[in-house]
Amino acid sequence: MAAIDPVVRHMLLCDDVRPDPDNPHRLDVFGLASTLRVLAGAFPFVHAELCVLMMMTEVRAEGWGSIVVVDAESALAIFSGSDHRILPASSPLDLVAAVFRIRNCRFPAPGLYEVQFRYNGKVLAQQPLFVR
Repeated sequence: MAAIDPVVRHMLLCDDVRPDPDNPHRLDVFGLASTLRVLAGAFPFVHAELCVLMMMTEVRAEGWGSIVVVDAESALAIFSGSDHRILPASSPLDLVAAVFRIRNCRFPAPGLYEVQFRYNGKVLAQQPLFVR
């Protein structure tokens, strides 16, 4: 039987994700991001940290997730994160959250980048990120 991939319900790029101190079943998301603004002439640019919040259902078996940042024009990866183990939920309908941190990502030039979520090596979701 072929493995069933999780279904990505939400993929958010942001400054930080933290547990809600008043409710352990909630997450607080800070600084949603779709564009990084850089001082003129400051390329290559190293961004200290960007968070990626993944919310998935249909996580039926243990798998490995990672984040890759790709230059949309050249299709070259500029960042490849390490694999993180993703454990299944008790029910396929339950949401499974995973937080990834992109640290010290070097953007060689302004332009469009794709932040990809890969599960067991397969791209399941991606979000555009403009660097200007």
